[in-house]
Amino acid sequence: MDPSLVKAVIKVGDGRGFIIEHHEQIGSFRGERGFLDYRLVITAAHCLPHFPACHRASYLEERTYERLLGPLAGPKPDVWAECLFADPIADIAVLGSPDGQELFDQAEAYNALVDGSRALRIGKGRRHGEAYLLTLDAQWMNCLMECSGRSVLIKNGSLIKAGMSGSPILGSRSAAIGLLCVGGSGGIGWPNPSLVDNLPCWLTQGALLGHTQTRTTERYAHLADGALRAATDQFAAVYQKAKKAGSRNHKPRKRL
Repeated sequence: MDPSLVKAVIKVGDGRGFIIEHHEQIGSFRGERGFLDYRLVITAAHCLPHFPACHRASYLEERTYERLLGPLAGPKPDVWAECLFADPIADIAVLGSPDGQELFDQAEAYNALVDGSRALRIGKGRRHGEAYLLTLDAQWMNCLMECSGRSVLIKNGSLIKAGMSGSPILGSRSAAIGLLCVGGSGGIGWPNPSLVDNLPCWLTQGALLGHTQTRTTERYAHLADGALRAATDQFAAVYQKAKKAGSRNHKPRKRL
């Protein structure tokens, strides 16, 4: 395992998080697609000081955290971040830059932190195999894992210690396949979220297509759009057929 990948892991409160590069389509001009590259932080949702308001039009201060991020080997975190996504069931959250207009200085500090670090790519884990965890002394240790459903299980749960929450689970090809949230006891590991199965689809499009480079996602992004549209049309057709069949067979119940 490449030791320099430690530079992709940062402090998030009392836990950890790791940096990824996001490649987002922002429109098209004269037939050419436009893309914007920026960096995000993935962490365990329980590492957040509090959950943001469950409202699409929440106030900026409700979804912005003060002094939450910092270098892994640095002092107390002092970098602000905004919550872009949080799932309390899967225990996973995505953080981004604070608002660049209202909080310009804080946004600059966020960008300085993430741009000065490595970025991990997201991948799909194998059914069984070897994985790597980052210890409390910032060393990669190998372990055995199993991907089951939407979870990644670490075979030896006793390897996981308090303070490792939010660390990436790396696969054999150095891609982040899971997020470390819970430990275990003895040889039994509790389920940790698989990234491609629990992150929002706008964040994992390239990983779901099997790409390792963002430029490949850019080149073939239209294929994902077409596949998604075809799947939606197919589901709608099956649903309408079942609905019509159900209405023909429906018999009104008599009231007692």
